[in-house]
Amino acid sequence: MPGRAIEELITPCVVLELDKAEANFAKAMDILRAQGKALRPHFKVHRSIDLAAWQIERGAAGITCARLDEAEALLQAGIDDILVANTFAGQPKCRKAAEIAGGGRVIYVLDNTKTAAMLSREAVFAGSVCNYVIDIDLGMDRAGVVSPEAALDLYGPLSALPNLEFAGLMGYEGHLVAKAEGPEKAAAIKTSLEKLSAAVRLFHDNGINVPLVSSG
Repeated sequence: MPGRAIEELITPCVVLELDKAEANFAKAMDILRAQGKALRPHFKVHRSIDLAAWQIERGAAGITCARLDEAEALLQAGIDDILVANTFAGQPKCRKAAEIAGGGRVIYVLDNTKTAAMLSREAVFAGSVCNYVIDIDLGMDRAGVVSPEAALDLYGPLSALPNLEFAGLMGYEGHLVAKAEGPEKAAAIKTSLEKLSAAVRLFHDNGINVPLVSSG
């Protein structure tokens, strides 16, 4: 990314101290790699294509985003491993999702058969393959199936739909983000994520490979 004199900036804008950003990102990558995990930063933190590419260059496994138009813009910029971490519904959005999936690896979040069947039909029509993760509600009460068993029950009918490819499981413990730091928060996060871990074990016990496990 080219640097600019501060007097040239048109505000409001993102101002990045590159030395600190490099150090912080390297530290995050070192921590995750030591645990055998990958980092998929969320686009909403900066909403900058340049910064998303900068993160990929420094080892990020891909980019997370919230909206289909963001995924489309990222793909057009050459970033081709994207998780759209919000659920969506309705034929127009399923059609758009199927069209976008023709441009690279995009992973969508599913938690019901109705949207999955609609997305499958649109993917067949578009000639694309839509990767998906099954979302498990870890306590946010916003989206996702209610239990590991429900995730397994959903996998059956979804795996039979054409042009959909199972990519893994997802759960977001976002209801704990604002909780004060300390042992109580750490314990709450551990308890919340255990539900996701239980789902992974249940899938493995039933002979189902889980390529991706995504959480906050």
